[in-house]
Amino acid sequence: HGWQIALPKPPAYVSREGSLLRPDMVKSLLLCTRLERVFSRDLEEGLPETIELRVGQILFSAVLYGGLLQGKWLRLLPGALATQVRQHESWLWVDLWNGSAPEDALHRARSQKNPVQYLRWFADPTTQRLIYQLRKMSVENLEDALQQIKADKALRRYLDKICVGKGLGKIAVKRLLRIATDRSMTCLPPFLSAYAQGRLRTANLHDEALLRVLSGRVIPLKRPERKNQPWPRAFRRSFRRSNQKQERQESVSYT
Repeated sequence: HGWQIALPKPPAYVSREGSLLRPDMVKSLLLCTRLERVFSRDLEEGLPETIELRVGQILFSAVLYGGLLQGKWLRLLPGALATQVRQHESWLWVDLWNGSAPEDALHRARSQKNPVQYLRWFADPTTQRLIYQLRKMSVENLEDALQQIKADKALRRYLDKICVGKGLGKIAVKRLLRIATDRSMTCLPPFLSAYAQGRLRTANLHDEALLRVLSGRVIPLKRPERKNQPWPRAFRRSFRRSNQKQERQESVSYT
């Protein structure tokens, strides 16, 4: 009959992602609140006397407040605190290398773009101040001592210190990571929580690009031509390794 009927477009099906929230997260978040309370009381009582408990305290803070939620990177933190702490103005971060850090500048810049080999972890304010206090600790050969500390053992001992006898019982490292992960999913934007958990892989900026981002200035840097040749003076002044002589004067002591 010469009818002309406009046919609708084929339907497009969009998959709907499920909610990240789970019923058991309620208990996890309640336990997280209790952990925060005992941690706060422990800070008020003063810093631990042993270097292992100091590192355990830093690891606990890094997990709960600093978003360091992957065990493989957490285990690298004690050794990195010895030689891989960096600071620019109020920003403090730690270079975490899965393997040895390249000495050659060009190789280092390329390796920093590999998310399997390298992670740049920025410390939260609480963990940052604990790192300052650790570096002021009167310990002979501090760097060597930090290299020998096992992260899992140090964190377990600190968890026992603040939890056992406080109505919390023993809390394993894996459970702490799970609690902190649940907390991140309720406190952080989804993409940041996914990144912290390792479900969203991104590449880190190399050192020179990061310095431009933080300083807002373009600082031309010539790479060393010879092995072990020092960086230009401008680079060393603006992008330095944090040590006892360079601690910020406004750092707060918990003692």
